[in-house]
Amino acid sequence: MYDKVNKVKLLHKYVTRFPENYDRAQDIDKLIDTVPYNLQLKFIRYFQELVWGFNFGVDWDAATVCEPPHKNQSLANYILAGNFSKCRKKGSALNDSAMCYINKDVHNRIYTLLKGGYFDTKIH
Repeated sequence: MYDKVNKVKLLHKYVTRFPENYDRAQDIDKLIDTVPYNLQLKFIRYFQELVWGFNFGVDWDAATVCEPPHKNQSLANYILAGNFSKCRKKGSALNDSAMCYINKDVHNRIYTLLKGGYFDTKIH
């Protein structure tokens, strides 16, 4: 989880430069050129994950903002501190209902971090 959070912290600022709608490959190329050369391949892979993830979750419930992390809590710990932690402590089987319960909470926690600017390295 720490590696995933660090990757988002590193690359999120470049994602926010992309327009919501882009029509031409040249537009994408121009935006990728704003990413430092040594991060371009990592960024392209990350962007592909995001696009796939958005399409995958299209039927999910809308995310909601929840309580933000505590002052000194790492973002990785925050993401897993809710329903994932509860299920782990109870020794819950990872069946469909448990995964739904965990995924919704993780989804809301990541949304809370995004809305709160926690991946913007200039703020936090």
